[in-house]
Amino acid sequence: MDGKEVNPFGKSGLTAENYRIVKEKKEVSYSDRARKMLVEVLKRQNPKLSKQESQSLDDIARGAFTVTTGHQLMVCGGSAFFEVKIASTIALAKTLSEDVDHPVIPIFWMASEDHDFEEIASFEINGHLFTWKHELLGGPVGRMSTLDLASQLETFIAQIELNDAQRALLLARIEAYKSEPDLSSATRRIVREWAKDLGVLVLDGDDVQLKEFASHLWDKELRGELGKEIKSQTIKLQDAGYKAQVFPREVNLFSLESELRIRIDKLNHKLSPVHTSPNALLRPIFQEYVLPNLAYIGGGGELAYWLQLSSTFEMLDITMPVLYLRDSLLCVPLKIDRKVRQENLTWTEVMNSSKETMLKDKLGYYSNLSLETIELSKPLLSSIDQWNRSFVALYPELQQHAEALRHKMKKISDKTIEQRFRTTKSRSEEEVKRIGEIYDHLNPSKVFWERKSSYLDAVGILGFDPRNILVEKMSTIIPGTHILIG
Repeated sequence: MDGKEVNPFGKSGLTAENYRIVKEKKEVSYSDRARKMLVEVLKRQNPKLSKQESQSLDDIARGAFTVTTGHQLMVCGGSAFFEVKIASTIALAKTLSEDVDHPVIPIFWMASEDHDFEEIASFEINGHLFTWKHELLGGPVGRMSTLDLASQLETFIAQIELNDAQRALLLARIEAYKSEPDLSSATRRIVREWAKDLGVLVLDGDDVQLKEFASHLWDKELRGELGKEIKSQTIKLQDAGYKAQVFPREVNLFSLESELRIRIDKLNHKLSPVHTSPNALLRPIFQEYVLPNLAYIGGGGELAYWLQLSSTFEMLDITMPVLYLRDSLLCVPLKIDRKVRQENLTWTEVMNSSKETMLKDKLGYYSNLSLETIELSKPLLSSIDQWNRSFVALYPELQQHAEALRHKMKKISDKTIEQRFRTTKSRSEEEVKRIGEIYDHLNPSKVFWERKSSYLDAVGILGFDPRNILVEKMSTIIPGTHILIG
């Protein structure tokens, strides 16, 4: 799919001009009333602002724009890309402030109303899995008490080996879970303590003032207007060959009238804005309505469902942001990096190849063994050709059978490359083991490192928190994968 195919469904391209165009549109579409409300909410939600946070809030009050990322309230951050997304957002805000010649502020939007507790309950560190044991309530996870989480984490870290940097970061997070009344407040504190000196502001969408401000969005959705448009756009995407990331419903809202988060199935449901909770498709519209946003930073799966919304943004006269694929992180221990160098490889070559393809390349499958196949086949095929000539001379009506036999024998001969490759692997045990260890680190449990490992694992590998290095490396308008070796 090229850029021309994407354009009907969402913003594409990663040049400063894309952001300037969105900025110009946002200057017209984003109201002073929305800005005043946003400043009030941010100030109330983030007490005792640091110097940098205070500067960010003042900039928003005076007309700054924002770039935003969002995430579920993962226990201790969950996988490493929780912190990576925040660092990527801070870096992009810094770059865009210069490129559009106007202050741009990083925002972290907490997905506090998500009710899938099992998705947020676990993280790994140094190969040890922690899972928060808690009764499944079915309500917004952000409203859950974290006292038992703090005590479970204290028991957990007493049983595992940590370096000083890991322990310091974990203890700070445990203190947040111990001191704050719920998961939303604790996650806000964790993010602020980690990044407040870089000017990031944390926003919780589960807020009465925000929801009341967006009440006309909920009214339209309860009448079926938005859901109908989202479904129409989704059908167009599917007709163009793309699988819908999120299934659009007639009503893309939940009710929080009880302690549970319950899907609304029927139109014209009577619901107060206070008790309204958007699903994954309506949350971006809510978010863009209340923020002066130039870009949204997300993973591939996240950005895919934004493409289902572009016509709804147009219908509501809300400027759609640039969709920015977040940066990625790979942290590599020195012993693994040494193995890469022993194989005369670069990390670019490793990441652009699968384990099996790399083994075939290093062990000569595509070169020596392929040439060997041709040489080994020559006497066999020569004999078969001679036999075929004799056979056809006696039985000319069976020529087709003879040709099929030759094809079958050649196929059997060619297939011996697989057996010879397996034999070559057994003869090259150390090299096979080395390449295996490289790819086991790159793709633990067959997923990319940052999706399995935690940010605390990165701290363990490096011996320090790489936050500042990440923000510096990510300060570019083009996202990428950043490799840190320690």
